[in-house]
Amino acid sequence: MSKKRKALKADTTDIVCRIITALLAAAVPVVSYFMNLIYYVVESSVFKLLSQLQGNTEDDGSTYGYISFHYLFSEIIPKDTGKSGDALATIWENTQVIHVPMIITAVFFALIILTAVVILFVSIFSNSKKAPLFLALFGFACTIGMFIAFRRVSIPITDGTISLTSFFESELAKLILPYVAKISILNLSSAWVMMMIIYIAIALFALAQILITPKKAKALKTAKAK
Repeated sequence: MSKKRKALKADTTDIVCRIITALLAAAVPVVSYFMNLIYYVVESSVFKLLSQLQGNTEDDGSTYGYISFHYLFSEIIPKDTGKSGDALATIWENTQVIHVPMIITAVFFALIILTAVVILFVSIFSNSKKAPLFLALFGFACTIGMFIAFRRVSIPITDGTISLTSFFESELAKLILPYVAKISILNLSSAWVMMMIIYIAIALFALAQILITPKKAKALKTAKAK
């Protein structure tokens, strides 16, 4: 193989690696929007009792669900455009206990997305192999930070410090809900897991490129010597 073809092969490999890194980075905001971000379980002693009266002893009266940005913007907000601002204001006012962890969670989430965008541009416009590694490690750290911050949000909700009524404006709902239902589980879901996995993949891929580069350089040097 000629020196020119060897150099071309090396350059092609680098380009392919940069494309893969860019695609992984681009997947982060896509995943964050379309995949489920929050998982919740609502338990109801009333529904459990009704099920038992009907002879269904396996039904514990709990209902689970998922929340994603895609679901919010396509299903919830369009149907309640006029009231969504007032509803959010009410929820914000009723959840003062968790304002700080909510803000921290949002900041970490924004950093996760921003870091992915930076990795995307670095992969496209730069030959650096260390920058994607360090950025991916930072993005991974942000996913861990988001998890810790969100735990500070979920615990007061699941232990009853903040009741389910805090998320409703209706006085009737506030009167009935404490006796009907409560949120027993509130966790980050598949979108968070996938974002974390993507950052790990980018970091490992970048590290592999860094480790392989000296060997490639040595091989090219040997080829040139011949």
